[in-house]
Amino acid sequence: MTAQQVRSYKPDPAHFKECKRRIGSKTRWIHIATGLETDVIPCIKLKVPVIWIDRRRDGFPAAQRGKPTEIVKDLRTAVKLLGA
Repeated sequence: MTAQQVRSYKPDPAHFKECKRRIGSKTRWIHIATGLETDVIPCIKLKVPVIWIDRRRDGFPAAQRGKPTEIVKDLRTAVKLLGA
């Protein structure tokens, strides 16, 4: 799904809401992202499962409400975590 299709740019939640609508509430899905402000925090707010790839190993901000489903150091680790 593209910003043009949704007519919105992240971190606006329209992307995630439309994805959820298209996938359906019965389907399990998870968003994998490196963008904390543009992807991870909006997912947390919308209760979308999200794996944050913390490449720089900054650590998740303590002041932020909620947490990602998982935090990994690279995409390879995220793929292994999903059993793929």
